[in-house]
Amino acid sequence: MNSLIQDTTVSKKDGDQTALILAMTRNYLTLGQVHKAAEVLLENHVAHFEFNLDHEKFALISTMGEVYLNQGKLHLAAATYQPLLDLVAEHPVDPALFHFYNGLCHLYYEWNYLEKARQYLQWCLEKIKQAEFPSTVLLVNYLSLTWVLWADGWDQAANEAVQQAVTIAQRTADPGAIQQAKAHHARLWLRRGKLKAAAAWAKECGLRVSDAVMHNHQFEYLTLARVLIRQHHAGKALALLDQLRQAAMESGRGSNLIEILALKALAYQDQGDLVQALAELAQALCRAEREGYIRTFLDEGAPMADLLNRIVAWGVTLAYVKELLVIFAHSAQKEQVMRQRDVIVPDDSIAFLEPLTKRELEVLRLVTSGNSNEDVARTLNIAPTTAKKHLGNILSKLAAKNRTQAVAKARALALV
Repeated sequence: MNSLIQDTTVSKKDGDQTALILAMTRNYLTLGQVHKAAEVLLENHVAHFEFNLDHEKFALISTMGEVYLNQGKLHLAAATYQPLLDLVAEHPVDPALFHFYNGLCHLYYEWNYLEKARQYLQWCLEKIKQAEFPSTVLLVNYLSLTWVLWADGWDQAANEAVQQAVTIAQRTADPGAIQQAKAHHARLWLRRGKLKAAAAWAKECGLRVSDAVMHNHQFEYLTLARVLIRQHHAGKALALLDQLRQAAMESGRGSNLIEILALKALAYQDQGDLVQALAELAQALCRAEREGYIRTFLDEGAPMADLLNRIVAWGVTLAYVKELLVIFAHSAQKEQVMRQRDVIVPDDSIAFLEPLTKRELEVLRLVTSGNSNEDVARTLNIAPTTAKKHLGNILSKLAAKNRTQAVAKARALALV
């Protein structure tokens, strides 16, 4: 591999070299060989590329952020994505742009910045539909949106999003896409407490603990492990997770490794082996603390909260664990409020929302509180005509006919 890249550096033009590096990197990522993808980027000094609107360089730098995410280096991923945000407004709408947004939203999701993730994903869905991109691009965005909506408490909207994803996958007639979408649906069933439906998926999906797990099916196998734990088949889950753990370590997938260690902790907890459960969790926490992982633990619900409470006595990453427990408590309170209100998000809540700017959100919150345009202008120290223009943009982005509709939609979408 080294000689290939060195020869290419000498013999190819800059654009051809960048395209080759990008193709090699993305191929390694598809195979789950993150360490090899990182090696290609390092040998070609991609971190020192100039940030500009060149299509292939943009795609390559975005892919570098994706590599960092897979390695579990969230802060480096954020530092890589941030300069690209200044360019995307002028970047042509193409698959590279959606790769970038999906990586960025994955990062936002892990750090629990759910509103940002949701707005970007909904904007992507709108642009994908307008540009008539392949269904596979649309599928990935609906699956990502499913988890953001669910994490933010919009259970019905999350269910609608994953059903959309399953429908899209079935239309593609691609067995891999169908299997992936159904695995996402099964995992959502688990998190909604519908073990019987998830167990039916596990029985019908054709996956076995004894399988040699391929990376492109890792999500499915991790979902199967979760079902097995919930069914109290922890021994089978551990056998599967040990195989996944070894593969993650060998291929440099640090983010997967944290998730797998957390699941092993839950499996040992189900077996009643609390000491081993806390030992596995301690490993996960030590790897996760420096990068600020949140959703990897939060998404596992009450059993993980119980383990975190127990590990406090061990003093492992104490400040970090206490922070996670605070977030757990806040999440539980929010979930209780949502259930009491019997919240059902309108169908268009998962449709297509262009992100509001920071100023538009400020105006929206003031309008929601009953302020007139003049009041908004006075509060924000802007001209009344500017306030009116901001409100017009808000109405357009929310597809609302008037202030009342805008306020109702904003509340349904948790914007205020």
